[in-house]
Amino acid sequence: MQEVRSESIETSFSCISAGSSGCVEVILAGTPEDSPNYKMTDHWWGMLIDIPKCIGCGNCVRACATENDVPDGHFRTWVERYHVTDENMVSPQVISPDGGKEGFPVAEEDAGKYFFVPKLCNHCADSPCTQVCPVARPL
Repeated sequence: MQEVRSESIETSFSCISAGSSGCVEVILAGTPEDSPNYKMTDHWWGMLIDIPKCIGCGNCVRACATENDVPDGHFRTWVERYHVTDENMVSPQVISPDGGKEGFPVAEEDAGKYFFVPKLCNHCADSPCTQVCPVARPL
Protein backbone atom coordinates (compact mmCIF):
# COMPACT_ATOMS: atom_id res chain seq x y z
CA MET A 1 0.00 0.00 0.00
CA GLN A 2 1.32 3.42 -0.97
CA GLU A 3 0.30 6.66 0.72
CA VAL A 4 0.86 9.99 -0.98
CA ARG A 5 0.26 13.34 0.69
CA SER A 6 0.14 16.82 -0.78
CA GLU A 7 -0.40 19.57 1.77
CA SER A 8 -1.24 23.25 1.48
CA ILE A 9 -2.03 25.87 4.08
CA GLU A 10 -5.73 25.04 4.40
CA THR A 11 -6.17 21.63 2.83
CA SER A 12 -4.78 18.21 3.21
CA PHE A 13 -5.14 15.58 0.51
CA SER A 14 -4.44 11.92 0.98
CA CYS A 15 -4.63 9.19 -1.62
CA ILE A 16 -4.16 5.62 -0.55
CA SER A 17 -3.83 3.17 -3.37
CA ALA A 18 -3.57 -0.56 -3.07
CA GLY A 19 -1.26 -1.70 -5.86
CA SER A 20 -2.44 1.07 -8.17
CA SER A 21 0.40 3.08 -9.64
CA GLY A 22 -1.98 5.22 -11.74
CA CYS A 23 -3.99 6.55 -8.79
CA VAL A 24 -1.93 9.64 -8.07
CA GLU A 25 -1.57 10.71 -11.69
CA VAL A 26 -5.29 10.61 -12.50
CA ILE A 27 -6.28 12.39 -9.29
CA LEU A 28 -3.73 15.15 -9.82
CA ALA A 29 -4.93 15.43 -13.42
CA GLY A 30 -8.47 15.99 -12.11
CA THR A 31 -9.89 12.76 -13.53
CA PRO A 32 -10.33 10.40 -10.54
CA GLU A 33 -12.99 8.46 -12.46
CA ASP A 34 -10.18 7.10 -14.67
CA SER A 35 -8.37 5.59 -11.69
CA PRO A 36 -8.25 1.78 -11.52
CA ASN A 37 -10.69 0.23 -9.05
CA TYR A 38 -12.67 3.48 -8.64
CA LYS A 39 -16.44 3.72 -9.14
CA MET A 40 -18.01 7.18 -8.79
CA THR A 41 -21.40 5.60 -8.08
CA ASP A 42 -20.03 4.03 -4.89
CA HIS A 43 -19.57 7.46 -3.31
CA TRP A 44 -21.75 10.23 -1.94
CA TRP A 45 -19.92 13.54 -1.95
CA GLY A 46 -20.47 16.49 0.29
CA MET A 47 -18.92 19.87 0.93
CA LEU A 48 -18.22 21.22 4.37
CA ILE A 49 -17.58 24.91 4.92
CA ASP A 50 -15.99 26.28 8.07
CA ILE A 51 -18.30 29.29 8.33
CA PRO A 52 -16.06 31.45 10.57
CA LYS A 53 -13.35 31.16 7.88
CA CYS A 54 -15.64 32.13 4.99
CA ILE A 55 -14.44 35.40 3.41
CA GLY A 56 -17.33 35.77 0.94
CA CYS A 57 -15.15 35.32 -2.16
CA GLY A 58 -17.93 33.64 -4.19
CA ASN A 59 -15.75 30.76 -5.40
CA CYS A 60 -18.25 28.16 -4.16
CA VAL A 61 -21.09 29.93 -6.00
CA ARG A 62 -19.16 30.05 -9.28
CA ALA A 63 -17.98 26.45 -8.94
CA CYS A 64 -21.52 25.21 -8.29
CA ALA A 65 -22.90 27.14 -11.26
CA THR A 66 -20.20 25.77 -13.55
CA GLU A 67 -20.39 22.18 -12.34
CA ASN A 68 -24.19 21.99 -12.44
CA ASP A 69 -24.90 24.15 -15.52
CA VAL A 70 -26.96 26.60 -13.45
CA PRO A 71 -28.41 29.35 -15.70
CA ASP A 72 -27.39 32.96 -15.08
CA GLY A 73 -29.57 34.64 -12.48
CA HIS A 74 -30.35 31.34 -10.70
CA PHE A 75 -28.50 29.89 -7.74
CA ARG A 76 -28.21 26.47 -6.16
CA THR A 77 -25.51 27.81 -3.86
CA TRP A 78 -25.26 31.40 -2.72
CA VAL A 79 -23.52 33.43 -0.03
CA GLU A 80 -25.14 35.99 2.25
CA ARG A 81 -23.36 38.65 4.28
CA TYR A 82 -25.02 39.46 7.59
CA HIS A 83 -24.60 42.79 9.36
CA VAL A 84 -25.47 42.70 13.04
CA THR A 85 -25.46 45.64 15.42
CA ASP A 86 -26.62 46.04 18.99
CA GLU A 87 -29.80 47.67 17.66
CA ASN A 88 -30.69 44.90 15.20
CA MET A 89 -29.65 41.69 16.94
CA VAL A 90 -33.03 40.08 16.21
CA SER A 91 -33.27 41.17 12.56
CA PRO A 92 -29.80 41.55 11.07
CA GLN A 93 -29.35 43.14 7.66
CA VAL A 94 -28.81 40.45 5.00
CA ILE A 95 -26.80 41.44 1.93
CA SER A 96 -26.42 39.13 -1.06
CA PRO A 97 -25.74 40.93 -4.36
CA ASP A 98 -26.05 38.45 -7.23
CA GLY A 99 -25.92 35.57 -4.76
CA GLY A 100 -22.40 36.57 -3.78
CA LYS A 101 -21.18 35.17 -7.11
CA GLU A 102 -18.60 37.93 -7.58
CA GLY A 103 -17.81 38.42 -3.90
CA PHE A 104 -18.75 41.43 -1.83
CA PRO A 105 -17.69 45.07 -1.61
CA VAL A 106 -15.57 46.03 1.37
CA ALA A 107 -17.78 46.48 4.44
CA GLU A 108 -18.16 49.88 6.05
CA GLU A 109 -16.33 50.47 9.29
CA ASP A 110 -18.94 50.72 12.01
CA ALA A 111 -19.84 49.29 15.40
CA GLY A 112 -21.53 46.29 13.86
CA LYS A 113 -20.27 42.84 13.04
CA TYR A 114 -20.23 41.38 9.51
CA PHE A 115 -20.06 37.69 8.72
CA PHE A 116 -20.75 35.44 5.73
CA VAL A 117 -23.08 32.45 5.57
CA PRO A 118 -22.85 30.18 2.51
CA LYS A 119 -26.12 28.48 1.57
CA LEU A 120 -25.38 25.21 -0.19
CA CYS A 121 -27.60 23.01 -2.31
CA ASN A 122 -27.69 19.49 -0.85
CA HIS A 123 -28.57 17.76 -4.15
CA CYS A 124 -31.33 15.85 -2.39
CA ALA A 125 -32.73 12.80 -4.16
CA ASP A 126 -36.27 13.90 -3.29
CA SER A 127 -35.71 17.59 -2.54
CA PRO A 128 -38.29 19.52 -0.50
CA CYS A 129 -37.55 22.74 -2.43
CA THR A 130 -38.50 21.04 -5.71
CA GLN A 131 -41.71 19.73 -4.18
CA VAL A 132 -42.91 23.19 -3.15
CA CYS A 133 -41.69 25.10 -6.20
CA PRO A 134 -44.80 26.78 -7.73
CA VAL A 135 -43.44 26.47 -11.27
CA ALA A 136 -41.95 22.97 -10.82
CA ARG A 137 -38.60 24.14 -12.14
CA PRO A 138 -35.73 22.54 -10.27
CA LEU A 139 -32.37 23.65 -11.58
